Amino acid sequence: MADEVANASAYEFNHAQESQIADLGRAMRIVGLLAIIYAVAGIALMALTAWITRVLAIDLAPILAVFLGIWAMAGGSSFLQVAATKGHDIDHLMTALGKLKYIFRLIAILMVAALLITVAIASVVLFFRPDGSALVVQGHPVG
Repeated sequence: MADEVANASAYEFNHAQESQIADLGRAMRIVGLLAIIYAVAGIALMALTAWITRVLAIDLAPILAVFLGIWAMAGGSSFLQVAATKGHDIDHLMTALGKLKYIFRLIAILMVAALLITVAIASVVLFFRPDGSALVVQGHPVG
């Protein structure tokens, strides 16, 4: 058992594999950096709007982009370490995959939340509208 763990930790990717992993790592770091730039700009815009209007309106997209950016940059760095180091490819790969798991878990949670909100809004519009009101979609009455 100990030999299996030692062999797995010592696994080395070949040059072509390392090149592809490094390309993924660089792309993830660029996406992460752009997400953080977007987040900083969005948060600054929220602050500026609050200062001018004296009303605090919170946009969750830049706040979520902070997490996405941090995880993408960290995962990208781990993928780059897979290509750059010797003897720890699997350790770095598992760290990078963990960061990807966080990113996709966040996306899945946001998709479920968006679906639930859509169903809730559709239910309210369809079942709880005032008597005599018409539901119009693109100029055509519905229901």
